[in-house]
Amino acid sequence: MQSFLARKVSRARGAYLQMASLSNEVSELSNRIARRPEAKGVNTAELVGLLERTSRIFVDISDLSAPNYPPID
Repeated sequence: MQSFLARKVSRARGAYLQMASLSNEVSELSNRIARRPEAKGVNTAELVGLLERTSRIFVDISDLSAPNYPPID
C-alpha cells in the first residue's frame, strides 16, 4: 500500500511476491486444519473460510501496490 501511495515500483514486486507466499501458506494451513479428525465442526469450517477470504483480500491489496501509471513529478 505504501508503494501505491508513494508511486514507487521498486518495492511493489516484493510486496506482491510476499503476499503470494502468504496466500499459499494460508491455503496449506487451512487444508491441514480441514483434514484433522476433530475439524468437522461448523466453527472450524467458518474459520477456514475466513482465512481464505482474508488471504484473497491481501492479494488484492498487493495488486494495488503495483502502480501502472507514470510517477507525478
